[in-house]
Amino acid sequence: MIKLSVLLFYHRVFGRKYRTWLIVLATLSIIWWIVISLASAFQCTPVAKSWNPELPGKCIPYLNIFIGIQCTNIALDIAILVLPISAVVKLQMSTAKKYSVGGTFGLGGLSIVFAAVRLYILIRDQNQTDVSCKYLHFVKFLPK
Repeated sequence: MIKLSVLLFYHRVFGRKYRTWLIVLATLSIIWWIVISLASAFQCTPVAKSWNPELPGKCIPYLNIFIGIQCTNIALDIAILVLPISAVVKLQMSTAKKYSVGGTFGLGGLSIVFAAVRLYILIRDQNQTDVSCKYLHFVKFLPK
């Protein structure tokens, strides 16, 4: 929903200039959401195996799903962030104001940085099997 709200904001600010790109990115975002929802819900056969691992059946490794989600999330975020750059450059205002407007849009880049860090951690720990609080001992308030 956040991606769609940003795209609707772009539509309101920049008008029809980027309409095609906005529709493409919105469609990709909706498809991305549907795919990750279905992949998360149906990662196991039977579905009940997701919460009861002792049932017979098999599951797609959840870390592989998360890594795929993060890669596509980063790609969509970069596309959404890059979209208004040409419009900001063409604004009729002082260079300092252009930098401040560009910097404001650039704050969205923090989400890309955080997503990249999350992806790094997922890849680094993809062979990890213990996802309990014991594994998260670096958080001070959780018991070791």
